[in-house]
Amino acid sequence: LQCLYTSDYEFYKARNPSRTLGTCEWIFKHEKFLNWQLEQKSSLLWISGDPGCGKSVLASFLVEELRTPAHQSVLPAIVLHFFFKDDNDNQKNAVVAICALLHQLCSNRSSLVSYAMEDFIKKGKTFTEEFDTLWKIFLLGIKELDTNLICVIDGLDECEEATREKLIDCLTILYSQDKRGHSVQSFVKFLLTSRPYGSIERRLDSLPNIRLKAEDQTVAISQDVERVVKSRLEQICKTREFGDGVRASLEERLIGGADRTFIWVSLILQMIENSARKSKAALDNLITSIPETLDAVYENILRKSSHHDDAKKILHLVLAATRPLSLKEMNVAFVMKLDDASYKDIDLEPSIGSTIKDLCGLFVKVIESKIYLVHQTAREFLIRSSNDVPNSTDQRRWKYSLNPIEGHLLLANICTSYLLLPEFDQDIVRPHDRYSHRKTMSLQLQKFAEAYDFLEYASKNWATHFRVSQLEGESDLIGRVSSLYNTMCHRFDIWFGLYWQDLNNFPMGWSDFIPLQAAANSGNKRVAQLLVEKGADLKAQGGNYGTILQAAAAGGDVGMVQWVLEE
Repeated sequence: LQCLYTSDYEFYKARNPSRTLGTCEWIFKHEKFLNWQLEQKSSLLWISGDPGCGKSVLASFLVEELRTPAHQSVLPAIVLHFFFKDDNDNQKNAVVAICALLHQLCSNRSSLVSYAMEDFIKKGKTFTEEFDTLWKIFLLGIKELDTNLICVIDGLDECEEATREKLIDCLTILYSQDKRGHSVQSFVKFLLTSRPYGSIERRLDSLPNIRLKAEDQTVAISQDVERVVKSRLEQICKTREFGDGVRASLEERLIGGADRTFIWVSLILQMIENSARKSKAALDNLITSIPETLDAVYENILRKSSHHDDAKKILHLVLAATRPLSLKEMNVAFVMKLDDASYKDIDLEPSIGSTIKDLCGLFVKVIESKIYLVHQTAREFLIRSSNDVPNSTDQRRWKYSLNPIEGHLLLANICTSYLLLPEFDQDIVRPHDRYSHRKTMSLQLQKFAEAYDFLEYASKNWATHFRVSQLEGESDLIGRVSSLYNTMCHRFDIWFGLYWQDLNNFPMGWSDFIPLQAAANSGNKRVAQLLVEKGADLKAQGGNYGTILQAAAAGGDVGMVQWVLEE
């Protein structure tokens, strides 16, 4: 059961704002939702909606509401959930989603754990990385359920494409083949939310009449936006002591706003709440200058930053990070200079949270000491794809101003420079622990890493940032990366041990790795190429895996294996 806990799924549900009283209730009057809920068979409902229309808030509300006595009396069911988020590599993978559903299901019905035991005994924890195995276990479990099951999956469009397609295909097969709909014992109902993407629609097109188009519910969503505006303005005007006239003007402006999305309204309301002045003239100016589009709001927020380059660096770090950085991690990454000679030389900000707020304003938010963009649309506003051309006449314009590769290069430089600090070349792992005492070694490394705020992130993620940065040719970064693969140094024991400690195929005996084998095992093709160019032997052997090819295969990177075979 512990192996199945690969995601803090409750946190990602709670990360969504609570609904305003009276909102979201239109769903319970919609014919398609009622048919899905009430029909006496297993069924799937796909709720599509445009960006910022409140899909995640709706999904979170439904999870809670479907568990209430009123709804349980209509459809008694165990309610499971998963919320995809594209700002975290772990949270945008359908394998992790199935793990989360299974963990919730087995926590509710402990007898169902038995269906996972055979694979656990055969494979150990690695079975939690196999989509087909997990889906097989899920199907076995639902066949034996003595009650109904509801699975709410939010943000399907935020799931990476390969596993998303597998999940949709499995659901399509489930609901195409199961004509009896588990009518003998119980029903299994899935509710999906996503943007109205054609790729999702095409994969679901074999299941007719399953789509509820929230993008067509303009009246209901407009009424919900109005409820949010009135409720929040009442609180703000009371706190800020704004008069009734100001409140009425703000209400009229926001309710009649050009961009009637929840995220637009939410940001404008926060801007009003944070406004420094409250004279009539200042408030009149505020009302007339409210940006009419979400892009204009984002531009307005970021243009207020007094330090454009620092704000840009923060946003690069937030966007490129493989998971949300903690405030302490961000502090190190933000202030570290590539020529810092020791950990003590890093000049940390005394209040990094305030610094981030001053630089980026409402564009980012901090939840439980971790840093996030305010919304998925904020990421899309910033990132420049190959088709987007930045406005060269205005270098301070923020839309499409960030190239993701630049962010990865920035983090690759920061991580590698950090790992080469002298503090991380200590002999902290006892020799015999490298071979036989995996748990002891992991605890030693973890205890050491706790003393250095950025060490775990840098160790586990520098190689990813380096690969994505697509750096070619000789450079200082290439030199630092080569130094990290010096398997005779204690720093290799530290970063490589931390890199592997949470992975299921932890390479015992890795201290005997030769550099090329270590690069192949961690999937670092660019470094492997560099080592071969400098004379490394692809037929050399060492460590627990033997050959370079075996090390690459054990690491699991298909591209790395193909390259070794070709070479």
